[in-house]
Amino acid sequence: PDEEGRREVLNIQLAGVPLEPGLSLDKLVAYLASTSAGYAGADLAQLCQEAKLSALKERSRGQSAPLRMAHFMAAQSNVAESRKVYQEDIAQPAS
Repeated sequence: PDEEGRREVLNIQLAGVPLEPGLSLDKLVAYLASTSAGYAGADLAQLCQEAKLSALKERSRGQSAPLRMAHFMAAQSNVAESRKVYQEDIAQPAS
């Protein structure tokens, strides 16, 4: 999707998700949409899922952990790496 389409996907994926104080959904979505050119909708969903899982791993028992920009930066790195491996795999001719 284009940048506007990525914004729509991200808004759907992040609806109702608690964010750290000072991190607005609009700014987060704008940043992620602008830095994810070439991502498919599934890549964006994976990005959000990985960030959510990272936050869950950090939470205390019985308390929710808000998502931080660091969660998204780490997730974006992981998604970018998996996209790179996939693109290398499809670029190699079959034996």
